Amino acid sequence: MVVSPAKLNFGTVSVGTTSASQPATITNEFNDDEVDFFATFIMANYTKTSSTCGATLGPQQSCQITFACQPKTTGPLIGAYAFLYSSVEVSGIMDGDDYRKIGVVQFTCTGM
Repeated sequence: MVVSPAKLNFGTVSVGTTSASQPATITNEFNDDEVDFFATFIMANYTKTSSTCGATLGPQQSCQITFACQPKTTGPLIGAYAFLYSSVEVSGIMDGDDYRKIGVVQFTCTGM
């Protein structure tokens, strides 16, 4: 899996407001493995605003998720969106390269 960009900076955002959304693209770079997403987590002060990602992502496919900063306090706010995923051979036969991993998009913004 490739996440691009791996870091999003939302700049300075007033407490109680929402920044402009920014996208991150998730790409399954494998030729013969389907990726199943089975859990996602997002830290406080951030929100997912839209997503084209479903429960699975086929070989050589991409999807996009957009995020925004919603500061609840002032100062630097470090955060992340993490997603757990596993690969499964499209044929359904596990061939040793199947796995479970974590993907991450890191966030920064400053609440004012």
